[in-house]
Amino acid sequence: MIHKYKAWDKNKEKFIDLKKESYVIDLGSGMVISLGSENELSEEATNIELLSSTGVVNIQKEEIFEGDVVKTHYGVHGRHIGVVEFSSGEFKAIGVKQYWLEHEGLDGTFEVIGNKYEHPQLIEFEGEEL
Repeated sequence: MIHKYKAWDKNKEKFIDLKKESYVIDLGSGMVISLGSENELSEEATNIELLSSTGVVNIQKEEIFEGDVVKTHYGVHGRHIGVVEFSSGEFKAIGVKQYWLEHEGLDGTFEVIGNKYEHPQLIEFEGEEL
């Protein structure tokens, strides 16, 4: 399996295409290093947050990544909303808002409704970000 990543540029507040930009990823440490003009390693890109694919697809057959905000339904009235994080050796949907005490393992029943970077309002609770 080829591992996939997305990258969030904290300074520009947008996702960047690692294939088009000049970055090298050290998979051992997760460090992102920018390349200089001569394609030589120049410095650690501390403004880049690397987000790993979970290897799971949602109900729309889209790949789920760390930082995604997901929703699932239980029966008629139940649901869970959480942010995807890597915790205790596995990817989980860590509950947000009124679901903050809940943690769910990921499966194909989740729907991606946004991500915590471009849609921070999805994880805010009574004016405070969780």
